[in-house]
Amino acid sequence: MQAVIITLKLNKILIIFLCSSTAILFFTNAKNTSAFVFEAIEFCIKNIIPTLMPFMIITSTFLYSKVFSRINPKKLYNLGVCKKYFSTSLIASLCGFVVGPKTICEDASSSQMKSKDFSSAITMSSNAGIGFVIGCVGARLWGSVLFGALLFVFQILSSICINKVIFNIKSDENSNNSYSTENASFLSAFSKGISSSISSLMLICTYTIFFSVFLNSVFSFFNIDSNSILYKIAFVVFEFCQGSFTAMQFDNVPLRALLSGFCVGFGGICVHLQTFAICEGFNLNKKKFFLFKLLQGILCGIFSFIIISLMKI
Repeated sequence: MQAVIITLKLNKILIIFLCSSTAILFFTNAKNTSAFVFEAIEFCIKNIIPTLMPFMIITSTFLYSKVFSRINPKKLYNLGVCKKYFSTSLIASLCGFVVGPKTICEDASSSQMKSKDFSSAITMSSNAGIGFVIGCVGARLWGSVLFGALLFVFQILSSICINKVIFNIKSDENSNNSYSTENASFLSAFSKGISSSISSLMLICTYTIFFSVFLNSVFSFFNIDSNSILYKIAFVVFEFCQGSFTAMQFDNVPLRALLSGFCVGFGGICVHLQTFAICEGFNLNKKKFFLFKLLQGILCGIFSFIIISLMKI
């Protein structure tokens, strides 16, 4: 309990620091900061919303209708996949970050879940969406739909393997878990899916804009050029959407591939904070979540490096 209180206090201190720093940077460099805001909004409109919105509505509709809730292949129980939310995790991965954790939290709020099961389900469902990985990273940035598809599939497989290592969920631990609600009508699920998708997109765009403005303002304040390695690495670590675009600015192709894969697997601190915000009040193991995403980022980076080398894009 004491650890939870300390964590909440640290989170509040971090948020206050970020907001205060951004406010100070805005007033001391208002002209450039305003430009950063418009650039971030334009980025969301051109890249995030088009690649997420359609998949987000479709995915949310399927999740709320629970039509796939009975998909629980027994052979996969021992791979560390949470039995109750196996189908939720896979379906949520079609859309990407936030949708899976949000759906799991909504169901967990009205049912009893073990802490280990909950953390496993959240990490398993926190993957980059098929629209962004294939459409944006694969087709748009690398000019290869095949590369995007391979990276997306490996991302899912790596999440299953890492889940086994970190959480090691056993089938008997989840045998009594069942969904807390009956299957909803498709029309009701569609309506709820649209509403949920809008709120999720607002959350994603808000965090993306804030961190983009904050990072650009800091670098502008200290006169750090946008072509510097520090600038590029910062976006790769903090925000996977813009980080994916920033990774392509490196001249070295193998390094570019490594960082592209890392962005997809790791997700970025910005996305992690979105997940933590959604899971506020639930017993999510944040240390294991971060370790999970870091390992997934490294594995996806190595995989991307190998595939790009073999395909010679």
